[in-house]
Amino acid sequence: MMVLLLLTMMLQLSSSGSSSGGVSTSTTKMNPRRRHCGLKISPLVRNNRLSHKVIIGHRGAPFHLPEHTIASYRLALELGVDYIEPDLVSTKDGRLVASHSLDLNDTTNVADVFPISRSDTKERNNNRTGYWISDFTLKEIKTLRVRQRYGYGKNGDTNFRTTLYDDVFTIPTLEEIINLLYNWNTNLLPQYESRPHTEIQQQPIITRRAGLYAELKDPKWFLDENLNLVDLFLKELTQYANANGNGSNDDTILHDTQCPLIEVDEYYLVPQLVVQCFDGDVLQELYDKWSKHNFFNDKNTTTELLSPPPPPPMVILVDKEECDTKNNKDERNLWFNIEHKWDTFLHGIGPSKSCLEPLETAKIFQEKAHKHNLAVHVWTTRPEYNNVDEYFQNQIEELEYFLCHVGADGIFTEDVSTAKTIVQRPNCQLNQFNNKYTSTAETPTSAPSDNNNNNDCSNKNKNSALNEESIYLALAMGIMGLFIGVLSTVTITTSRYCKSRRHTRRQLRIPTQDDIEMT
Repeated sequence: MMVLLLLTMMLQLSSSGSSSGGVSTSTTKMNPRRRHCGLKISPLVRNNRLSHKVIIGHRGAPFHLPEHTIASYRLALELGVDYIEPDLVSTKDGRLVASHSLDLNDTTNVADVFPISRSDTKERNNNRTGYWISDFTLKEIKTLRVRQRYGYGKNGDTNFRTTLYDDVFTIPTLEEIINLLYNWNTNLLPQYESRPHTEIQQQPIITRRAGLYAELKDPKWFLDENLNLVDLFLKELTQYANANGNGSNDDTILHDTQCPLIEVDEYYLVPQLVVQCFDGDVLQELYDKWSKHNFFNDKNTTTELLSPPPPPPMVILVDKEECDTKNNKDERNLWFNIEHKWDTFLHGIGPSKSCLEPLETAKIFQEKAHKHNLAVHVWTTRPEYNNVDEYFQNQIEELEYFLCHVGADGIFTEDVSTAKTIVQRPNCQLNQFNNKYTSTAETPTSAPSDNNNNNDCSNKNKNSALNEESIYLALAMGIMGLFIGVLSTVTITTSRYCKSRRHTRRQLRIPTQDDIEMT
């Protein structure tokens, strides 16, 4: 009975200690906030996802195949990305295609197809001579073949990406990329899902899908060429707002662009379109024009019965020079613009890796982003050691840092399979990290805050509570050990006494009649 009482006391002590520790831990991390769909994935979502981090296939899967090709996007989808990410630029005749470089000579065989006379020297590109994409029509673009940007030995690089697929694939249009994504989500992805559960249900339940994370690339550069990327983007999307042949547009790229309600046990589907840009004013322009644009220009569609699709989530991209976290009163400052200019439409922020190094700097940045309710998607990890930041030995350390230590909501990567492996680790999901990546080997500098003193006090109280709890546990264990020792001693002594009595009774047996006659 005493043992049961002591065990009960110990359990109560341990449970009270863990619960109080849990409360203090949760409040220390971050207060609950509304999460934007697609950009942040709530841990409450319980489905077949093995991670709550958003993986974005940067330009497809260019570690394996040439960037910005249909094959590269398709491979990224097969490897399990949440988004494929095309850089959208315009041809001379106003068609949007995917290419990171404005100079076609960087990643295509344009110099082998067109004479040098088709190249041009542009003053706004530091008088650089190149085969500029805005000088070629779509028909001419389609005669080119794409090459690996980081091929082994190319331009003196020490990268090890294969060049076996050079001069094989063409530059895709936005229309071709959207058709690939539609075919993947509608026809191919269901083949990976479970079979129908009932005879009535003819199709598997779709529990996941991939989306398009489109960047409007160098919009001001194209304005000088009388090409407005915002207008061209809206024009191209118009065809996907019109009804399909079956009279429904529920499966198009514009369906579910708004954030759905996420609840426990509900399957999570990312919105099919996210738009990103380095220019916040361009995103503002897209947001303003979106609601006024006539998406339903089909004469057979009753436009008065249809409302325009909601604008997609938008992400501002920033580099090291723009991610200053100190001054918030300068109109040129990122955080000032986020708070006073872009707050109506912005859903996320895409910082360069250097914005989140070292760890104490990353924590300050994360706090500011989450204060404004913005998801954080970091760009861009690549496997080659010359593309890995100096803080890390290799890409694996780099991925672990941003996803598991910093706790970014998502990441742009060119090596999708490695990124997927990292985020599926249990310790990454639990955000269990140490201070390995602080700027000094000693205790990291805490983020500037008005509540530092309060935090210190709370930490002291927490430590004293832990010490008091340890004393009680040790005392309870000592009492229980003493009780068990006494009980064991009594048991052994009683057992020996009983054995001795039985032996004595056998020796002093009362003589029987036979014993008397024998004598």
